[in-house]
Amino acid sequence: MWRGPTWANTSYLVAEGLERCGYPAQASRLRTATLDGLTAADGPVEHYNPLTGGRARTATVSFGWSAALFIDLAVRELRQAGGD
Repeated sequence: MWRGPTWANTSYLVAEGLERCGYPAQASRLRTATLDGLTAADGPVEHYNPLTGGRARTATVSFGWSAALFIDLAVRELRQAGGD
């Protein structure tokens, strides 16, 4: 898996690390890209094609962890943008 599809949970953890290490702009870009991928795949799936950003051919649909991360990423980006 580490040489193939990308996972929303891995992107989430990297964005979290960037934020904690003082790179909020980079964290925001990664969160936005992850949200874009989740949206482009027509909903939360297990993993994504790293070249297209779309749903990977072997991805499980309606994957729970990706759905939870989608909500958390969206809330964080909304707060960052100044929305409540």
